[in-house]
Amino acid sequence: RTGLIAQTVSSLTAAELQKIDVGSWFKSNRSAKTFAGERLPLLEQVFPLFVQTSALLYIEMKCDATEGSKLAAEVVRLCRASGMVDRVVVESFDLTAVEEIKKCDPGIRTAALFEPSLRKPVSSLRRMNMIEAAMAVDADEVAVTAS
Repeated sequence: RTGLIAQTVSSLTAAELQKIDVGSWFKSNRSAKTFAGERLPLLEQVFPLFVQTSALLYIEMKCDATEGSKLAAEVVRLCRASGMVDRVVVESFDLTAVEEIKKCDPGIRTAALFEPSLRKPVSSLRRMNMIEAAMAVDADEVAVTAS
């Protein structure tokens, strides 16, 4: 949806994704700066941007249950190769993917993502269910988004 194309990310290769202009839709009101021509970086291209900082990098894995294990292994490999294992938090709405990260490398911090409906606020019971689900996959954090 960010690239304003009528295709799903999973139907495209990394090379195809990198050709999409993901910035044309956005224009900052404060500076009137446009971001036309911006492309999606590969994860391995993002790590060098953080080397000289002390910032944490949150990496969201978007996958379905059939690809979580393969994606988790690749994310762990890239985190290790970059030397950023101690400065990343890998998060996903797919809790099996979070669990796969922990299987590959228990030292990598993870977050279980949840997105409750704004029309139905999170009840105390639902909060407990989220926490229990996150604990079941050994997540280090619980992240709740609002849309």
